[in-house]
Amino acid sequence: SRGNPGQLKPFKNGAASFSLKLNKPILPAVISGTEIAWPKGKIFMRPTPIEVHILDPIYPSSFQNIDEIENEEIDNLSRYTNFIEKKINEKIREINN
Repeated sequence: SRGNPGQLKPFKNGAASFSLKLNKPILPAVISGTEIAWPKGKIFMRPTPIEVHILDPIYPSSFQNIDEIENEEIDNLSRYTNFIEKKINEKIREINN
C-alpha cells in the first residue's frame, strides 16, 4: 500500500531472504517524484518529472564479510534487511539535499 509522502515503511525480510539463500545481489532503486505525480487520495495522475536512481548492487557476501555472521539465520536476515534499508535511506537523503 502507499504510505505517507517522503516516508518509507519499514522493510520486510523477503528480498534479503532470497538474496542470502540464493547468494544473489540486491539491486536497489530509489524512485522520487511519485508523491507529486500521483498524490495519496487522488484518483488521477498528473504530468510530473519522476526520477529513478539505481544504486550499487548489495552482495550478500560483502555484508557477511563485514559483520562476520555466525549468528542464527533469523538475526542474520534481520540485520541484512536493516543494512539494505540503511543504504536506501542514505541515498534518499542524498537526493533530497
